[in-house]
Amino acid sequence: MKIVMLAAGRGERLGPLTDKVPKPLIEVAGRPIIEHILDSLVKVPDVKIGIVVGHLGDQITKMLGSQYRGVGISYIFQKQILGTGHATLLAREFIGSDPFVLYLADTYIVDDLRKIVERLVKGKNNGIVVSRVSKEKALRSGQVLLSNDKVVDMIEKPSKLISDVVAAGMYYFYPQILEYLQRLFDGKTLELTSGIRELLKYGKVGAVWAKAFLDIGTQAGLKAADDFLRGKMIAE
Repeated sequence: MKIVMLAAGRGERLGPLTDKVPKPLIEVAGRPIIEHILDSLVKVPDVKIGIVVGHLGDQITKMLGSQYRGVGISYIFQKQILGTGHATLLAREFIGSDPFVLYLADTYIVDDLRKIVERLVKGKNNGIVVSRVSKEKALRSGQVLLSNDKVVDMIEKPSKLISDVVAAGMYYFYPQILEYLQRLFDGKTLELTSGIRELLKYGKVGAVWAKAFLDIGTQAGLKAADDFLRGKMIAE
């Protein structure tokens, strides 16, 4: 199973912490965020990991090297930060012709990722990992509309609450998503949500539930993740 981790963003919501350190290397509970995530991802059978790096990406490649706990790591460089959709497109060569998992490196999913991957594969469709959250968290997330655990629509950070079910930062795609992203990319910023909405026009997208996830792209999220990983709170 190939897993693409998107870790290229500037982390503007975390400034000035990310002025000199890339977001994935900010420490939570005494270790870089990216290590906590990789600890779960390397448990997926026959896994190969590709990390898209950008802002201060050389620090990530230097720290992790060519493997993590025996699992090989490939790096894809996003020289211009043009969005998550563009970053996914850059991983085309690494992805090849097989389905793949996409993971956003500013989220920590509180669940067994090995079992989540198994459920995504079993669904035999493109899939989004979702979780039910508070209204406040939903308003700063990608809200997902469902019908019988099938995704009907996805709306990125709408101005009002449409759904308290949101994308948890992990996806399962067949390579056709790359065709839609390529068609949509006009040389400017392209976000993943645009590709997903295009995908929904032509095929089914399933939903797989996670217990909870932590948004570690904000100061408050960092504090919550630190408390959770130190055993001081329950994620919600």
